[in-house]
Amino acid sequence: MPGCAGHLVCPDFVPEMKKIHGNGRCFSGFPGALCFDRANFTGQYRIALRANGKYGKIFDSLKNRRDKKMPDLDTRRSRCYDIAKVFATVLVVLGHAAVFYSADGAMVPARESRFLAGLAGYLYSFHMPLFVLLSGAVWGYCIRQGKYGKPGVFLLGKLRRIGIPYLVFGFLLVAPVVVFCGYTEENFFRFCLNGILLGLDSRHLWYLMTLLWLYLTTLALKPLVRRNPLLTIPICVVLFLLANRAPQILKLRTTMKYALFFYLGVCADYYYEPLEKLAGKLRFAIPVLFAVLLGSVFWNPNFVTETAYTLIGLGASLALAANLTGREGLQRSGAYRVLRRDGFGLYLIHAMVIYLLFRFLGTTQIPPACMFLLCVAVSFAAGILGTELLRRIRLAPVIGEANPKRDGRDAA
Repeated sequence: MPGCAGHLVCPDFVPEMKKIHGNGRCFSGFPGALCFDRANFTGQYRIALRANGKYGKIFDSLKNRRDKKMPDLDTRRSRCYDIAKVFATVLVVLGHAAVFYSADGAMVPARESRFLAGLAGYLYSFHMPLFVLLSGAVWGYCIRQGKYGKPGVFLLGKLRRIGIPYLVFGFLLVAPVVVFCGYTEENFFRFCLNGILLGLDSRHLWYLMTLLWLYLTTLALKPLVRRNPLLTIPICVVLFLLANRAPQILKLRTTMKYALFFYLGVCADYYYEPLEKLAGKLRFAIPVLFAVLLGSVFWNPNFVTETAYTLIGLGASLALAANLTGREGLQRSGAYRVLRRDGFGLYLIHAMVIYLLFRFLGTTQIPPACMFLLCVAVSFAAGILGTELLRRIRLAPVIGEANPKRDGRDAA
């Protein structure tokens, strides 16, 4: 076809083109025509767009249709992390509602439930390591995209997004509920000092303080991450093995333990594409992996088996999320979008709602299943509504967000 600048296209478009143009003809007589050449070129078909006319729009629509079916790698990666984050958020709420029926609960309810105690053990085996792993994966992706160049700006941003919510919710929600509901023997000021500021009893907010320390470690380990994130794993394994000897003040012990999961997340992002392909091939094994985790319920795990259960749960969760990235119905569902948007605020609020419910209803004869479902429903509703309320009254910084613009100016 003289005068046509050919462009390679996927053969999947060819049947659609033949329906429109016929069998390998050049419709050069039409204004803005699309020239279609059936000649084989390195196993592909060639087409040429001579102008952005009628047939060019048809080709664009076909290309867009294919793009929607096959998201690019970065889109799939982002979706995977979002799905896993929503999954982890749901598991955290379920775990905090069930843990009151286990030996680790903040109080002993009037009625026992071996099932809910087992469910708490099952969820606690991997749900918080999953949160930390996702934080590491997102950080690793941002580093490879050239973000976080200035350490000072990076740390100030993390202090604003994590430190402010930690202090606000620690002093104004966790401390009043824990002290005045009788979950501690310390008075309010001593609990604020020891529990919140020193991190000795910050309840579910331990994750935030630990995350701040983990981000601080990235300043020292970033050169290794830039070379290959796997180089950080031996260091993290040593910290993991020595964690029980470290003091718990300022969550140093927890930071040493969870550094392994954070940098495993960095490695998972670095090797995301081959891991995604592996997850697709082994998707039928995902239910088996979650079933293996039942061992954490029926047998008392030791240090080795507990670590193994955690790694299995992390692998199964990421594989599940990776296999759901193409589900457009999930991306459009209202519940998923709300949890993706309000997940952090829900995390900050929900735990103390459960504490209050058990304080006033835990000593009654409410069936454990009903109490569990009540706690889950109320804590979800309170967390989501509370998050939205804070945004509306322009207190978004207390949930780690910037206030929206008003009258064309940035919020203070």
